[in-house]
Amino acid sequence: MKILMKTGSLLLMGLALTGGSLLPTANAKTKKAKVLSTTKIAKVAYHGKHGNVYSSAKLTKVRYRMAKYKHTTWYGTKHALVKKNGKKVSLTYIKAGSKKGWIYSKYLNVGKVSVKKNKAKSPLRKVKTGSRAKRFANDLSTIKRIAISGSSMLQDQINEVSTDPADGYSSLADNIRSFAAEYFLDKYDVAKNDKSALLSIYDLLKKRLPGTSTQKANLESMAKKVSDSEDEGTENDSTRVKTFTSLFTDLIAKM
Repeated sequence: MKILMKTGSLLLMGLALTGGSLLPTANAKTKKAKVLSTTKIAKVAYHGKHGNVYSSAKLTKVRYRMAKYKHTTWYGTKHALVKKNGKKVSLTYIKAGSKKGWIYSKYLNVGKVSVKKNKAKSPLRKVKTGSRAKRFANDLSTIKRIAISGSSMLQDQINEVSTDPADGYSSLADNIRSFAAEYFLDKYDVAKNDKSALLSIYDLLKKRLPGTSTQKANLESMAKKVSDSEDEGTENDSTRVKTFTSLFTDLIAKM
């Protein structure tokens, strides 16, 4: 009995010295992400509802939680490719007023936050909405079949596209942009297949893309340069693909 009491006293003393807890101390440090590349992009408007905004591309400190800024329009100016927990992920640098930081690209939707107005629904409005939903569902289904011929990276980006027709095309644009940010890391044969898949997606959508005649002519010219090039996996090829993808996805987001 005395031994038990003595043991209990020692245990209490130990708790007092260690802050009164038997639980193991957690490691407060967050493992840094490795930044593989950073690319400047044309200023793009974004909005989002999910994810965290980090103070740096190393993803060690959360600065803001996007859920609190779902009615805020952010502007992206840079993309980064980082390696986190053994996986390559795409980030976007965004800014809204004095607020700024890095966020996973998949959490962003292209475009400014829209202010919804209450409107009486008419039969015509329902038909238009239904037609758009059906058209997007058909497009996404076809694009997923096209992506099968590409890399697992391309397939992953396409499979993560939102199925909600309200923001589906914006999500598609953002995910294709994220794929393009990582394109230059591919090997020759993989890059060739991915480029072919990207051009097939363009062929599927090009007749329905919004935009001016000049934008469409420029895009067609870019697509031809991408198609005619045979230096897959090089910096020159990467630049052509990214330039083409930048305008292509800007127009997709407006569909």
